[in-house]
Amino acid sequence: MSMEKQVDVKCPECGNVAKAALWSSLNTNINPDEKQALMNGQLFEFKCPKCGAVSRLNYSMLYHDMENGVMINYACCDKDFDT
Repeated sequence: MSMEKQVDVKCPECGNVAKAALWSSLNTNINPDEKQALMNGQLFEFKCPKCGAVSRLNYSMLYHDMENGVMINYACCDKDFDT
């Protein structure tokens, strides 16, 4: 099962607040596009729709690749987004 939540993120460059998708659980068999986004470094990126600045979102998530028998629990930080 994959679980995505839309949260408000404040751009560190211009201060604009916009929605960003955060994945608390990602099943790659259900969401193969998001697997590719994770592998190429884009899943944890936020691009501000106002100024175009790209920043990193660091949050915890469970990665589950059933096809390859891989499950990774990424626990990143003391304070996390509300997922």
